[in-house]
Amino acid sequence: MKAVIQVDLDSLWTYRRYRNLDPPAPGAIDPVYSVGVKRFLDMFRKNSIKATFFVIGSDALIPEHARIIKEIVEEGHEIANHTMSHPLNFSSLAEEIIIEEIKKSHEILERLSGKKVRGFRAPMFSIDERVLKILKGLAYVYDSSVLPSFIAPLALNCAHSILGGGLRNISGSNIRFANTPLCLYRPDMENMAKRGQGKLYELPISVMPGLRLPMHSTYVFICGRWLFDWGLREMRKKQIHLNYLFHGIDLLDIIKYDLKLPLFGGLEKRKNICEYIIERLKSECEVMSTLDLIGKNGWCA
Repeated sequence: MKAVIQVDLDSLWTYRRYRNLDPPAPGAIDPVYSVGVKRFLDMFRKNSIKATFFVIGSDALIPEHARIIKEIVEEGHEIANHTMSHPLNFSSLAEEIIIEEIKKSHEILERLSGKKVRGFRAPMFSIDERVLKILKGLAYVYDSSVLPSFIAPLALNCAHSILGGGLRNISGSNIRFANTPLCLYRPDMENMAKRGQGKLYELPISVMPGLRLPMHSTYVFICGRWLFDWGLREMRKKQIHLNYLFHGIDLLDIIKYDLKLPLFGGLEKRKNICEYIIERLKSECEVMSTLDLIGKNGWCA
Protein backbone atom coordinates (compact mmCIF):
# COMPACT_ATOMS: atom_id res chain seq x y z
CA MET A 1 0.00 0.00 0.00
CA LYS A 2 1.40 3.39 -1.02
CA ALA A 3 1.09 6.44 1.22
CA VAL A 4 1.84 10.16 1.00
CA ILE A 5 2.40 12.46 3.97
CA GLN A 6 1.63 16.15 3.43
CA VAL A 7 2.21 19.08 5.82
CA ASP A 8 0.42 22.41 5.43
CA LEU A 9 2.63 25.22 6.71
CA ASP A 10 -0.15 27.61 7.71
CA SER A 11 1.65 30.17 9.88
CA LEU A 12 0.17 31.60 13.08
CA TRP A 13 -0.95 34.75 11.30
CA THR A 14 -3.51 32.69 9.36
CA TYR A 15 -5.10 31.53 12.63
CA ARG A 16 -4.91 35.01 14.14
CA ARG A 17 -6.77 36.29 11.09
CA TYR A 18 -9.61 33.80 11.72
CA ARG A 19 -9.94 35.33 15.21
CA ASN A 20 -9.79 38.90 13.87
CA LEU A 21 -6.50 39.56 15.71
CA ASP A 22 -3.67 41.80 14.56
CA PRO A 23 -1.01 40.15 12.37
CA PRO A 24 2.57 39.72 13.65
CA ALA A 25 5.25 42.32 12.96
CA PRO A 26 6.50 42.23 9.35
CA GLY A 27 9.39 39.83 8.92
CA ALA A 28 8.83 38.11 12.26
CA ILE A 29 9.92 34.47 12.47
CA ASP A 30 6.89 32.22 12.84
CA PRO A 31 7.04 29.29 15.30
CA VAL A 32 5.38 27.07 12.70
CA TYR A 33 8.76 27.27 10.93
CA SER A 34 11.20 27.65 13.83
CA VAL A 35 9.54 24.95 15.97
CA GLY A 36 6.87 22.98 14.09
CA VAL A 37 8.85 22.28 10.92
CA LYS A 38 11.95 21.33 12.91
CA ARG A 39 9.99 18.74 14.87
CA PHE A 40 8.40 17.27 11.76
CA LEU A 41 11.79 17.06 10.04
CA ASP A 42 13.18 15.21 13.07
CA MET A 43 10.33 12.69 12.92
CA PHE A 44 10.67 12.21 9.16
CA ARG A 45 14.44 11.84 9.43
CA LYS A 46 14.08 9.26 12.19
CA ASN A 47 11.73 7.20 10.00
CA SER A 48 13.52 7.81 6.67
CA ILE A 49 10.38 9.40 5.21
CA LYS A 50 10.07 11.95 2.40
CA ALA A 51 7.02 14.21 2.66
CA THR A 52 5.37 17.09 0.78
CA PHE A 53 5.26 20.55 2.42
CA PHE A 54 2.70 23.09 1.18
CA VAL A 55 4.17 26.58 1.60
CA ILE A 56 2.57 30.05 1.54
CA GLY A 57 4.59 32.30 -0.77
CA SER A 58 4.61 35.37 1.48
CA ASP A 59 6.09 33.30 4.31
CA ALA A 60 8.96 32.22 2.06
CA LEU A 61 10.03 35.88 1.72
CA ILE A 62 11.11 35.98 5.38
CA PRO A 63 14.86 35.15 5.43
CA GLU A 64 14.73 32.71 8.34
CA HIS A 65 11.76 30.90 6.77
CA ALA A 66 13.64 30.76 3.46
CA ARG A 67 16.59 29.10 5.20
CA ILE A 68 14.29 26.47 6.73
CA ILE A 69 12.56 25.85 3.39
CA LYS A 70 15.99 25.23 1.84
CA GLU A 71 16.66 22.76 4.65
CA ILE A 72 13.40 20.98 3.80
CA VAL A 73 14.51 20.67 0.17
CA GLU A 74 18.05 19.58 1.09
CA GLU A 75 16.60 16.71 3.12
CA GLY A 76 14.80 15.44 0.01
CA HIS A 77 11.25 16.61 0.71
CA GLU A 78 8.93 18.14 -1.88
CA ILE A 79 7.80 21.78 -1.81
CA ALA A 80 4.31 22.57 -3.14
CA ASN A 81 2.29 25.77 -3.60
CA HIS A 82 -0.25 26.93 -0.99
CA THR A 83 -0.94 30.36 -2.61
CA MET A 84 0.75 33.68 -1.95
CA SER A 85 -1.38 34.97 0.93
CA HIS A 86 -3.71 32.11 1.97
CA PRO A 87 -6.86 34.15 1.20
CA LEU A 88 -10.27 33.30 2.58
CA ASN A 89 -12.86 31.92 0.12
CA PHE A 90 -10.15 31.36 -2.49
CA SER A 91 -12.30 29.78 -5.20
CA SER A 92 -14.74 32.74 -5.02
CA LEU A 93 -12.09 35.33 -5.89
CA ALA A 94 -11.80 37.04 -9.27
CA GLU A 95 -9.87 34.98 -11.81
CA GLU A 96 -7.03 37.49 -12.10
CA ILE A 97 -6.51 37.38 -8.30
CA ILE A 98 -6.47 33.58 -8.27
CA ILE A 99 -3.86 33.54 -11.06
CA GLU A 100 -1.74 36.12 -9.23
CA GLU A 101 -1.96 34.19 -5.94
CA ILE A 102 -0.74 31.00 -7.63
CA LYS A 103 1.89 32.52 -9.95
CA LYS A 104 3.55 34.81 -7.37
CA SER A 105 3.96 32.00 -4.87
CA HIS A 106 5.08 29.63 -7.62
CA GLU A 107 7.87 31.94 -8.75
CA ILE A 108 9.12 32.54 -5.20
CA LEU A 109 9.13 28.85 -4.26
CA GLU A 110 10.90 27.76 -7.46
CA ARG A 111 13.54 30.43 -7.10
CA LEU A 112 14.11 29.58 -3.46
CA SER A 113 14.08 25.79 -3.72
CA GLY A 114 15.84 25.44 -7.07
CA LYS A 115 13.18 22.82 -7.91
CA LYS A 116 10.15 22.83 -10.17
CA VAL A 117 6.96 23.31 -8.15
CA ARG A 118 4.27 21.06 -9.58
CA GLY A 119 1.72 20.60 -6.78
CA PHE A 120 -0.96 22.86 -5.30
CA ARG A 121 -3.40 23.01 -2.41
CA ALA A 122 -6.04 25.71 -2.08
CA PRO A 123 -6.46 27.41 1.31
CA MET A 124 -9.07 25.57 3.40
CA PHE A 125 -9.70 23.18 0.47
CA SER A 126 -11.50 25.96 -1.46
CA ILE A 127 -11.22 24.48 -4.95
CA ASP A 128 -13.41 24.38 -8.05
CA GLU A 129 -13.16 23.73 -11.79
CA ARG A 130 -12.12 27.30 -12.52
CA VAL A 131 -9.06 26.98 -10.26
CA LEU A 132 -8.32 23.55 -11.74
CA LYS A 133 -8.26 24.98 -15.27
CA ILE A 134 -5.87 27.71 -14.14
CA LEU A 135 -3.55 25.08 -12.65
CA LYS A 136 -3.69 23.12 -15.90
CA GLY A 137 -2.80 26.24 -17.86
CA LEU A 138 0.20 26.80 -15.57
CA ALA A 139 1.43 23.24 -16.24
CA TYR A 140 0.84 21.92 -12.74
CA VAL A 141 0.98 18.14 -12.36
CA TYR A 142 -1.46 17.80 -9.48
CA ASP A 143 -3.90 19.44 -7.10
CA SER A 144 -4.53 18.09 -3.62
CA SER A 145 -7.43 20.22 -2.36
CA VAL A 146 -10.39 17.83 -2.37
CA LEU A 147 -11.58 16.59 1.02
CA PRO A 148 -14.23 13.99 0.05
CA SER A 149 -16.43 14.07 3.15
CA PHE A 150 -20.01 14.96 4.03
CA ILE A 151 -18.96 16.07 7.50
CA ALA A 152 -15.94 18.24 6.64
CA PRO A 153 -17.82 21.31 5.23
CA LEU A 154 -19.97 21.60 8.36
CA ALA A 155 -16.98 21.03 10.66
CA LEU A 156 -14.95 23.67 8.81
CA ASN A 157 -17.63 26.33 9.16
CA CYS A 158 -18.29 25.47 12.82
CA ALA A 159 -14.58 25.68 13.65
CA HIS A 160 -14.11 29.04 11.95
CA SER A 161 -17.31 30.42 13.50
CA ILE A 162 -15.97 29.50 16.94
CA LEU A 163 -12.55 31.01 16.21
CA GLY A 164 -14.08 34.15 14.70
CA GLY A 165 -16.65 34.66 17.43
CA GLY A 166 -19.61 34.62 15.04
CA LEU A 167 -21.25 32.67 12.25
CA ARG A 168 -19.09 32.27 9.15
CA ASN A 169 -19.70 30.64 5.81
CA ILE A 170 -16.31 29.58 4.45
CA SER A 171 -16.21 28.40 0.84
CA GLY A 172 -13.83 25.62 1.75
CA SER A 173 -14.40 21.88 1.60
CA ASN A 174 -17.48 21.44 -0.60
CA ILE A 175 -20.16 18.82 0.04
CA ARG A 176 -20.42 18.16 -3.71
CA PHE A 177 -17.00 16.49 -3.46
CA ALA A 178 -18.23 14.03 -0.83
CA ASN A 179 -18.53 11.24 -3.41
CA THR A 180 -15.32 11.84 -5.36
CA PRO A 181 -12.84 8.96 -5.77
CA LEU A 182 -10.77 8.34 -2.64
CA CYS A 183 -7.50 7.78 -4.48
CA LEU A 184 -5.38 9.49 -7.11
CA TYR A 185 -7.45 10.24 -10.23
CA ARG A 186 -7.63 12.50 -13.25
CA PRO A 187 -10.59 14.87 -12.74
CA ASP A 188 -13.07 15.91 -15.40
CA MET A 189 -12.32 19.61 -15.98
CA GLU A 190 -16.05 20.40 -16.19
CA ASN A 191 -16.96 18.42 -13.06
CA MET A 192 -13.91 17.62 -10.96
CA ALA A 193 -15.90 15.32 -8.68
CA LYS A 194 -15.81 12.83 -11.56
CA ARG A 195 -13.01 11.13 -13.46
CA GLY A 196 -11.80 12.63 -16.70
CA GLN A 197 -9.04 12.13 -19.26
CA GLY A 198 -6.83 15.18 -18.71
CA LYS A 199 -3.19 15.30 -17.67
CA LEU A 200 -3.76 17.01 -14.30
CA TYR A 201 -4.12 14.72 -11.29
CA GLU A 202 -6.20 15.13 -8.13
CA LEU A 203 -4.98 13.47 -4.93
CA PRO A 204 -7.79 13.81 -2.36
CA ILE A 205 -7.02 14.07 1.33
CA SER A 206 -7.79 10.66 2.77
CA VAL A 207 -11.02 9.97 4.59
CA MET A 208 -12.35 6.72 5.98
CA PRO A 209 -13.92 4.56 3.25
CA GLY A 210 -17.67 4.07 3.65
CA LEU A 211 -18.49 6.66 6.31
CA ARG A 212 -16.07 9.16 4.74
CA LEU A 213 -15.04 10.53 8.12
CA PRO A 214 -12.02 12.84 7.94
CA MET A 215 -9.05 11.08 9.53
CA HIS A 216 -6.22 13.60 9.26
CA SER A 217 -4.40 14.84 12.34
CA THR A 218 -6.84 17.58 13.41
CA TYR A 219 -9.69 15.08 13.73
CA VAL A 220 -7.51 12.47 15.43
CA PHE A 221 -6.44 15.00 18.06
CA ILE A 222 -10.10 15.65 18.82
CA CYS A 223 -11.53 12.12 18.50
CA GLY A 224 -8.59 9.90 19.43
CA ARG A 225 -6.18 7.44 17.79
CA TRP A 226 -8.97 4.97 17.06
CA LEU A 227 -10.06 7.18 14.16
CA PHE A 228 -6.69 6.83 12.44
CA ASP A 229 -6.45 3.10 13.24
CA TRP A 230 -9.90 2.40 11.85
CA GLY A 231 -9.32 4.51 8.74
CA LEU A 232 -5.94 2.93 8.00
CA ARG A 233 -7.37 -0.56 8.42
CA GLU A 234 -10.23 0.16 6.00
CA MET A 235 -7.93 1.73 3.43
CA ARG A 236 -5.56 -1.24 3.62
CA LYS A 237 -8.48 -3.59 2.99
CA LYS A 238 -9.37 -1.69 -0.17
CA GLN A 239 -5.73 -1.03 -1.12
CA ILE A 240 -6.42 2.68 -1.57
CA HIS A 241 -3.50 5.09 -1.64
CA LEU A 242 -3.35 7.02 1.64
CA ASN A 243 -2.80 10.79 1.62
CA TYR A 244 -2.27 11.81 5.24
CA LEU A 245 -2.40 15.50 6.18
CA PHE A 246 -0.65 17.25 9.07
CA HIS A 247 -0.36 20.97 9.84
CA GLY A 248 2.65 22.88 11.13
CA ILE A 249 0.79 23.89 14.29
CA ASP A 250 0.26 20.22 15.21
CA LEU A 251 3.62 20.25 16.99
CA LEU A 252 3.30 23.66 18.68
CA ASP A 253 2.32 24.54 22.24
CA ILE A 254 -1.01 26.16 21.36
CA ILE A 255 -1.42 27.61 24.87
CA LYS A 256 1.91 29.43 24.62
CA TYR A 257 0.84 31.02 21.34
CA ASP A 258 -2.76 31.71 22.44
CA LEU A 259 -4.30 29.73 19.59
CA LYS A 260 -7.36 28.59 21.57
CA LEU A 261 -8.20 25.55 19.45
CA PRO A 262 -11.01 23.66 21.23
CA LEU A 263 -10.38 19.96 22.06
CA PHE A 264 -6.98 20.03 20.33
CA GLY A 265 -5.17 18.69 23.38
CA GLY A 266 -1.76 19.41 24.90
CA LEU A 267 1.54 19.35 23.06
CA GLU A 268 2.79 16.04 24.48
CA LYS A 269 -0.43 14.29 23.54
CA ARG A 270 -0.22 15.63 19.97
CA LYS A 271 3.48 14.79 19.63
CA ASN A 272 2.76 11.23 20.71
CA ILE A 273 -0.11 10.94 18.22
CA CYS A 274 2.00 12.34 15.36
CA GLU A 275 4.87 9.97 16.17
CA TYR A 276 2.44 7.03 16.36
CA ILE A 277 0.86 7.87 12.98
CA ILE A 278 4.19 8.40 11.22
CA GLU A 279 5.70 5.20 12.64
CA ARG A 280 2.66 3.13 11.64
CA LEU A 281 2.66 4.56 8.14
CA LYS A 282 6.35 3.80 7.85
CA SER A 283 5.92 0.21 9.03
CA GLU A 284 2.76 -0.62 7.03
CA CYS A 285 3.03 1.47 3.87
CA GLU A 286 5.46 2.53 1.17
CA VAL A 287 5.67 6.24 2.02
CA MET A 288 6.77 8.74 -0.63
CA SER A 289 6.31 12.34 -1.77
CA THR A 290 3.25 13.26 -3.81
CA LEU A 291 5.20 13.67 -7.04
CA ASP A 292 6.87 10.31 -6.51
CA LEU A 293 3.48 8.65 -6.12
CA ILE A 294 2.28 10.18 -9.37
CA GLY A 295 5.56 9.24 -11.05
CA LYS A 296 4.89 5.61 -10.17
CA ASN A 297 1.50 6.06 -11.91
CA GLY A 298 -0.13 3.98 -9.20
CA TRP A 299 -3.60 5.44 -9.51
CA CYS A 300 -6.66 3.21 -9.07
CA ALA A 301 -8.89 2.23 -11.98
